[in-house]
Amino acid sequence: VALGAQRDERARRVVGGGGRGVRRGGGGRARPARVRERVRERARERVEVHGFLTQGVARSDSLPIVGISRGGTADYRAAALQGRIALPAGGAAVVQLASRRLGSSPLNAATPVVTVQWAYLQRELPGDLTLKLGRAPMARGIFNETRRVGTVLPFFRAPYLFYTESFETFDGAALTHATHAGAWRLVTSAYGGNVPYLQTAPSVILRPEVALVGGAPTVVGVAIARDTSVLMRRRGDRAIGVQGWLSTPVPGLRLGAGAMRFSLNDLHELSGRVGRAPGSTVHGSVDGVFARATLRGEWGQLRVGEFLYTAHYVQGGVRLTDRLALHVQREGAAIRYVSTLPIEGAPGTPLATTVVRGGGPFGRDVAVGANWVVAPMAILKLEAHANRGANYDRWTGEAPTRYVIASVALGF
Repeated sequence: VALGAQRDERARRVVGGGGRGVRRGGGGRARPARVRERVRERARERVEVHGFLTQGVARSDSLPIVGISRGGTADYRAAALQGRIALPAGGAAVVQLASRRLGSSPLNAATPVVTVQWAYLQRELPGDLTLKLGRAPMARGIFNETRRVGTVLPFFRAPYLFYTESFETFDGAALTHATHAGAWRLVTSAYGGNVPYLQTAPSVILRPEVALVGGAPTVVGVAIARDTSVLMRRRGDRAIGVQGWLSTPVPGLRLGAGAMRFSLNDLHELSGRVGRAPGSTVHGSVDGVFARATLRGEWGQLRVGEFLYTAHYVQGGVRLTDRLALHVQREGAAIRYVSTLPIEGAPGTPLATTVVRGGGPFGRDVAVGANWVVAPMAILKLEAHANRGANYDRWTGEAPTRYVIASVALGF
């Protein structure tokens, strides 16, 4: 297991309980020391503990983006600890605790120091079926289950404009089926339940522009009084989703697609309506992992009411030596929204609101990076990004910013 991405074959062993399987002497009684040793051995086989830590330092040359400020930050990390217990009949119980810090990002206010990221029961069923019950990783795209596991990611995090902060886990049930047809292999996952929605968006506070019209002061427009950000922490109910991965006869190449429908309890900041709104997502993926190179790309779209968010990325890498790899990545996102913005009179005194409809490019990020493998589960990373758009921690309009991240990724 590499926190959801890699499964250790030992976890598939069916381990009996009690004293079964303990060798006995000629008198038919087990020796106490041998019994205790066998019990300890079986406990080690049943229980596995894995974890990771990715610690970074980062600096922006201009605007704050995902918690990276111009002054720099070392408060930039992601960590998790996973425990897995093998159960009889091919089952398992999995619990993963996670912790994350994002520098000066407003997301820190909505993220506890430690969260229960996963907590589910898994059971292997006849017919190549796998059932999961509880809080489990959502079947969505290439990196969703490992979006913060630095030892398996080419950059500090998974492509941010595509994966955002949402649709990482769900509370409910999932069923996965695998089938083969010659060199082809199809893995299909279906799930249902509730999904958390977490997002931050830049915004502004407006002030009225007043001019004399006919000798009387009259509001003739609005202007930006100050910038701010909006933190949206919501819940999607009655979610139903599906994803399929088709492995091709080309070694290392697979194709994926998925979709989901849900009901979001509110997204009035962007959707043009107050209260519950229907939502949906759709995505497609191409994942190529070859002997010394990788080539990946994904496209996805989120729709809630009148809010529409479309994102994509292309990512490539080459392994120059057993220790050194180079990676490039280009992300892009576009947005369409209907927002209700506040208008202030005296500072802090609300006067009214105004409805703003907008859309267009939201962000574009181009990155290059180098990874140096110090040990099998220890990697040093250095990456540089050039970003342009409105995807900053506060409102700036269209503006360019460059930022760098140096990090070390550890796992066990």
